[in-house]
Amino acid sequence: MCTLDIAQHIDENSVKHTRDRRLTHVTINPPGHPPLHVACIYGDAQKTDPKINKQIRNYLEKNVKKGQHWIVGGDINDIYSALDTNNPKGTISNEGLAAFIQESTPLEDTFRMCYPTEEAYTFTSRPSKDQEVITEPFQSRIDHIYVTPEALEYTSSTIEAGIDEEESHLQTV
Repeated sequence: MCTLDIAQHIDENSVKHTRDRRLTHVTINPPGHPPLHVACIYGDAQKTDPKINKQIRNYLEKNVKKGQHWIVGGDINDIYSALDTNNPKGTISNEGLAAFIQESTPLEDTFRMCYPTEEAYTFTSRPSKDQEVITEPFQSRIDHIYVTPEALEYTSSTIEAGIDEEESHLQTV
């Protein structure tokens, strides 16, 4: 049996999210530990509606504070570094969502913490059927997991959560 009385989802109001549900934020309150904020983001890939990423930026700016425990991850749909794409035409923006997260919040890119110079990708392009010129597929790392330094304590310590190890289907990796 596995019981975790650390987060409640009583109704839709217990989960905070942006108007178009591009960001969902849940706060987990483990006994004896500070609150852990977990947010999932789906950034505007096509950059068709500037309000979407602005709304996400505003939410993060207002809510993610230094000293708090945050994990933010998701489909950011943005390239921050030349290491994150093999597309010669890839747009690396200092004004995009990834740049904002890295430069204007206390969040740090967990992949770059572990692999500061490695090229690795989470997305591979496919030419569309209506494209007249078929181009070589390119790859980009547009999916990210960010943490505040304080949240790292959750990755290196065990939280007593009432898990019966014999009954649990959780695997330790």
